[in-house]
Parts: sequence; structure tokens; C-alpha cells
Amino acid sequence: MGLRHAEFPPMSDTDDERRHDIALFRYGVIADLAHWPKERKGLYAKLAQKAAQDYIIPFSSRTRVAEETMRDWLKAYRQGGFDALLPKPRADRGQVRKLPAAVAEALLATKEGNPALSVQLVIREARKCPEVPDLLSLRASTASQENRFVCVMATRGSPL
Repeated sequence: MGLRHAEFPPMSDTDDERRHDIALFRYGVIADLAHWPKERKGLYAKLAQKAAQDYIIPFSSRTRVAEETMRDWLKAYRQGGFDALLPKPRADRGQVRKLPAAVAEALLATKEGNPALSVQLVIREARKCPEVPDLLSLRASTASQENRFVCVMATRGSPL
């Protein structure tokens, strides 16, 4: 079973039904492990088996769940019950997560002028440009995820 391609609207914290469906899926994955005695061996082997399975994950095109994710769900469930499995709303909800075009251009120009610079140094230099607002949160992960910036970095052969 491969990846399913689907479009899903962004999650909002008012979409209780969607959050409930996701929590129900999470519980379904870990239900047989939720009350696993600590002295009983084999929990990690069971998690590995579950991680190797394909799932139909609500509101996602992914089909696998990592062992670490299941361990996180187990811990959350044991500490807070079913409600702890409800997805949290994004902290940056309602904020633009894409770089403004002028900022992306400043990053590209800086990189093209200094091909050997790392992402951190490109950001530091680009901050000197008037196109990059002082208050703009600009992280290396954001800059390197900008497709055009990654392409320039890759074609120049410099480290991300």
C-alpha cells in the first residue's frame, strides 16, 4: 500500500470532530498496549510490529506510524487518558508560514553572492538588507525549506 494523495483542509481548534477522529485512531493503534505491565517484556517488539504495518490515518496521506510516535502516544495516554491523544492546535495558527517574496529574494541574492556561506550565515547577512524586517522570525529550517533557496544551495554545492 503506497501513499494516498488527498487534500485536507487545515485543522482548526474548533474542529472537535476531526480532533476526536484523530485521537480515536491513535487510541486504536495503542489500545492493546495501554495497560501493558511494566514488568512484562516485549513492548518494544510489539511497537516495532505495529510500526511495520500500513494504516489509513485520518486526514493524512501517510500510511505508517513510527515507533517513537507510538511511545509518545502511550505515555500521553497513560498520563492524561483519551484527551491527551487529541491533537494540539498549532501554535502558529493563522500566521503566514511562507517567506515573503522579498525576503526569499534577499536570501537568494546573498547566497548567489557568497556561495560558500551556510544557511545560518546567509540569514545573518540577509538581515542586513532593508527587505528583511528586523522583527521577522527567520530560522534556518524556514530558509532551507524555501524551494528556490534549496535549489540554489544544491546547485552551488554548498552545505545546507
